[in-house]
Amino acid sequence: MTIRVLLRRFARDERGQVSVLFALGVMFVVATVLMIAAGGQRYVQKEVVQSAADAAAMAGAVVEAKALNVISFTNIVMSFALAIFMMLRGIAEGLQAFIPVGRMLCAAHQADFCAFDPTAVREQAAYAAAAERLRGELRALAAGERALAQTASALAQLEVARVGRDRAFQRNYGSGLSAALVPATPPKLPVEDGTWSDLHDHALAHAPRFGGIALGRLSARLAGAPPRPSGMAQGSAALGIPRAIAETRDEPDATALPLQLARDWRDRKYVRVEARLAGDDARWRRRLAGIAAKQKRLPGSEQTTATAQAEVFAFNRHEDLWHMGWRARLSLSKPFVPVPAELRPFWVH
Repeated sequence: MTIRVLLRRFARDERGQVSVLFALGVMFVVATVLMIAAGGQRYVQKEVVQSAADAAAMAGAVVEAKALNVISFTNIVMSFALAIFMMLRGIAEGLQAFIPVGRMLCAAHQADFCAFDPTAVREQAAYAAAAERLRGELRALAAGERALAQTASALAQLEVARVGRDRAFQRNYGSGLSAALVPATPPKLPVEDGTWSDLHDHALAHAPRFGGIALGRLSARLAGAPPRPSGMAQGSAALGIPRAIAETRDEPDATALPLQLARDWRDRKYVRVEARLAGDDARWRRRLAGIAAKQKRLPGSEQTTATAQAEVFAFNRHEDLWHMGWRARLSLSKPFVPVPAELRPFWVH
């Protein structure tokens, strides 16, 4: 049998064609399954990394928001403390002015004033000592909020790294997941030194209430003294309060200044985070799934990245730390669709 005859018989033979079609079909099904698995793997990978970036950015912003809340509260406490300091020093100065007059009247044979002198001296010393202690507390409060402002950004970065490497994310991609802070702006809280005048103005709003409390305490302490000298001592103390208030405005203390929002705080109110898959584990999984996805090239390696940013912003549009409420807002660094410029301030993820 010639070769030509064999080829002609093979061409007319239709046995086994189902097997060929089956093999081709199986190849197509396997390719489709692998493609779906690769796409699903890529989608899960992207969601995991984006979730890490979102959570890390929010965590960093919450730390900074809490630090700003503490600074805001400290400023309020400082304004109360300065108001009390004004009252204490005013009463001490009023009594100090009254004591020489009382001693002169005592020398002029006014026995009531002679009996009153020890009480007035004791109260004047107590008020003066309390005022000086409060001045020291003002300095301590100012030093404390500055220390917090200097360390808050470092604490935020630590929280970003901790949350970005949380086990909830590592369950999906093992040790290959990491998060890093992108220092697009200087890692510093958006605060700067305030002014003594502003602190004085805020304290002045509380001065009358504290003045009444302080004078009431003085009245109780002098209740056992002769009535006329007691009334004169209270009047002198009350007259000393306005003088102390006026002097306090002209007495700036560089070590007791409050903090306030910096002029460029809007440029430094974001915590930006980049989360990425790295290490042998992540690369092995990409090869296993056969993912030919878009990669972002970083120095020395190719890693799948996701970015997010959280914004710390003023509650109710107040821009002064005396009345500041802080929250954290998470926004995507790259929206899915272009956002018009007039709507960007309202873009929230």
